[in-house]
Amino acid sequence: MALFQTSVLKAYLAQQGNLVLERAYKKYIKYFHNPEIQENIKNSKEEQYQMI
Repeated sequence: MALFQTSVLKAYLAQQGNLVLERAYKKYIKYFHNPEIQENIKNSKEEQYQMI
């Protein structure tokens, strides 16, 4: 089950500029594809991770 309906997702994405989306995705990749950060996330409880 998807988090958002396809039509809602398309509507919001259409309102965003490609440059904004590219920057956000690069920031996401840089953070969440970092092996050290992935390991920290795996080993932390949710409360501990949210404090970071």
